[in-house]
Amino acid sequence: MAQMRSGIALAGLLGLAGCVVPEAGLSPTIQALDVPLEVKLFIDRRVGCIHFDSEKAPDNDPGRVRMIEDSIRRLRCDYLERDERRLRARYATTPGVIEAIERYSDASPSDIN
Repeated sequence: MAQMRSGIALAGLLGLAGCVVPEAGLSPTIQALDVPLEVKLFIDRRVGCIHFDSEKAPDNDPGRVRMIEDSIRRLRCDYLERDERRLRARYATTPGVIEAIERYSDASPSDIN
């Protein structure tokens, strides 16, 4: 329960209040990373943004288009670059964190599952 509360608080700090993802909801690959939870959540969010950014709605199906747009908005994909800069500044002296951010900079869901 304490881990869930810390995940919720952290998600709020990252501006993810609408999409709280406790560590247990992360892929095993991301869970296994030896980085702070906020970095794991950022990587998971970026993977989701990459996925939905490349998603195409068949025949421009309005329902599917709306779902993709809602997912991109919910994940706050427009703020990824800003959030990455903040994490890089915060963990500038922690090479493992910077390496993880770079390693998953263009990962798709199939790369982490």
